[in-house]
Amino acid sequence: MSLAEVNGPTTEQALALARMPDGPSGKLAPASTSILLVDDDEKSIRALRAVLEPLGQRLVAASSGEEGLRRLLHEEFAVILLDVRMSGLDGLETARYIKARARTRHVPIVFLTAQAEDVEQAFRAYAAGAVDYVVKPFDPDVLRSKVAVFVELQRERSERVREAQARAEAEAVASTVNKLQSVSDAALAHLEIDELLPEILERAITVFDAHAGGLLLGEESSSELTLMASRGLELAEPVSVTSGEELFETALRGSPLNAPDLSAAKRLPPALSANGMRSLIAAPLSAGSQQIGVLFICSREPHGFSDDDVNLLLLSAERAAVAIQHARAYEREHGMVEALQRHLLPDRLPKAPTLALAARYRPSEHAAQVGGDWYDAIALPGGLVGLVIGDVVGRGIRAATMMSELRAGLRAYAVAEPQCPALAVDRLNSLVVRTHGGMVATLLYMVFNIDTVGVRYASAGHLPPLVMTPEGETHFLEHPPAPPLGAAPHPNFEDHEGELPPDSTMLLYTDGLVERRGENLDVGLEHLREVLGSAPADLEDLCSHILVGASAQGAIQDDVALLAVRRLPVGVERLEIELAAEPDAVPLARHRVERWLTDAGLGRDDAFAVKLALSEACTNAVEHAYGPEPGRTFRVSVERHQGAIVIEVSDAGRWRSRRGRDQGRGIHIIEQVMDAVDIKRTSMGTSVTMRRETTPR
Repeated sequence: MSLAEVNGPTTEQALALARMPDGPSGKLAPASTSILLVDDDEKSIRALRAVLEPLGQRLVAASSGEEGLRRLLHEEFAVILLDVRMSGLDGLETARYIKARARTRHVPIVFLTAQAEDVEQAFRAYAAGAVDYVVKPFDPDVLRSKVAVFVELQRERSERVREAQARAEAEAVASTVNKLQSVSDAALAHLEIDELLPEILERAITVFDAHAGGLLLGEESSSELTLMASRGLELAEPVSVTSGEELFETALRGSPLNAPDLSAAKRLPPALSANGMRSLIAAPLSAGSQQIGVLFICSREPHGFSDDDVNLLLLSAERAAVAIQHARAYEREHGMVEALQRHLLPDRLPKAPTLALAARYRPSEHAAQVGGDWYDAIALPGGLVGLVIGDVVGRGIRAATMMSELRAGLRAYAVAEPQCPALAVDRLNSLVVRTHGGMVATLLYMVFNIDTVGVRYASAGHLPPLVMTPEGETHFLEHPPAPPLGAAPHPNFEDHEGELPPDSTMLLYTDGLVERRGENLDVGLEHLREVLGSAPADLEDLCSHILVGASAQGAIQDDVALLAVRRLPVGVERLEIELAAEPDAVPLARHRVERWLTDAGLGRDDAFAVKLALSEACTNAVEHAYGPEPGRTFRVSVERHQGAIVIEVSDAGRWRSRRGRDQGRGIHIIEQVMDAVDIKRTSMGTSVTMRRETTPR
């Protein structure tokens, strides 16, 4: 006798045998109602024994996935309780081996886990072939009831095999399992509730060869159920059911219902009677101890369903309930992540004298795919404006949180290094490497000078910006490739230079705008060029046009961030700018007007006086004209008029009283340095018009 025959097969032998479709002999073992418990925690095994011993079935324990597979080589089990997280071969891999064999693939697997909030793990468990997913600590009565159902199903299977002694009966049982699996597959294949409900109902009606059916769902705090999905029922108006509804009362209390002859019902819902339904079975949709709804199917024939159909519908409803709860959880997470992400994006873009900006963010059209795409615009010292577009690896809350960290970090480094985008990106990369130790995002950071056409930029693995000239010609601002943030500790980011001439437009975007599954990226980039070439002139309309064009190419699988910038032409005779009503806008306005005055040939004394008056007027607009409301702006216009410089500073705010002892001297200073001052205050706002006669330089 060999050592393997004495001690059983080794781990390697057990795994090799588990990969064989029908085990060593290729024959089915006798049917059994034994229960296999697989958990590497002895305390958990003892707890499971205590809970399941009242069922009176044989309990077999295995302390690892490998030992569980060895047990399955020699014995049939009614149900397997399998811990997800085990050392060595974990529960998910063990389940895949079990489901890969014809001899054991029909055995129901109930996963046990201590990770209550790990939704991703739950879906991996169902994908591995689980029929249930129980979170520790579990309710003993609930777990015992669930296991009892599978034991009872196995006992029935055993009786049928013994009575019929024919392959046809075994195939009938396999068909029943396949029907249950059909509903489970529908639950696993979808995540969004609007797609999930009709699919579950369609599968259930097909499985039972029924004429019609419906899904009644309710909210946690409501005793009323609403018909959220139906098939085969022509409805004149929405259908709702309360907890006192006689026909569905049994299912609402948590038990399956078999109504073989609806003509005997005292109160039949009009939706059923009007469609000629004669029999009905229903099962509660239960999520733990909570009743979230009812799944029912009906037939135009009396006595259209058997007791076996009722039991199978009950199991189908359990799977459907889990899927519905998960879909709702994804829907809630999608809304929460999208709200968080929109909150973290800038609520408004900075005003720059020679730049026009517009931006869009669109979440993925699939609820589970909301990610960490973002854009940002930063007013920098020295008349510079920084624009950022980035795409975080991953989805959900983690991606949105990471996006927030990167945005805050880059803002700090950008202000510290306004002239060198590569240095700011390099410092951000160092922070990412030390904090996260791996690739987290792609990013493009560009710095625009409001007085020149030049652009400096640095890229961390991001797609190139797209430029369109005033003549409608388009080209990508190509640059040497660089690794994403966090991919390398010393990537040596470089500054690149480009131009954005007056009346030219540039697009910064994330890959969700141009990538489509199964399609080369170059196709999407070329399509973007075509869409931009036909875009309207208005920058806001242009952004909307770009998104519509991207959707026409196919469903947007990923979220999209889009930032558009246009260089505005500068007039020689007149300058008009609009800025945010914030303290940082005052030096920006002064800088831009100073440049215009220089180009206009104004003398130094006149230029000094005009700049001083301008600063005081702009400061007044910021300090006095507005309350704490965000989004306010003021406007500045400068022009030559009959040998004089005329400046107007206007706002649309409400004038406030001066604050502090040193406030309120701005008008006096303006009157001292300017030749004429005209102040108009109305309910629509305030305008200050200043005139200074100039002498040729």
